[in-house]
Amino acid sequence: MEGPAKDNPGYDTTGFFARGGISISFAQRDGVPCNTGAGFGDHVLGTDLLCGILAALFNREKTGKGILLRQVCFSPLSICFQV
Repeated sequence: MEGPAKDNPGYDTTGFFARGGISISFAQRDGVPCNTGAGFGDHVLGTDLLCGILAALFNREKTGKGILLRQVCFSPLSICFQV
């Protein structure tokens, strides 16, 4: 991983919603960021990681080589914005 925040801890509300820009993208009319409520980002990240694991297992079966998987909170944000 690279970047100035690569070693910083993070969790759903800060890493996915706040730093990813979702909270302010769906701000209320008075400019207050939206209340994210439950940890939706954890579900998206988990699903994204599962897809990576399955792809790595498929690749290992076909090529005999392993793959290093990395997951960060920002990666699947583009999927959420498309939905």
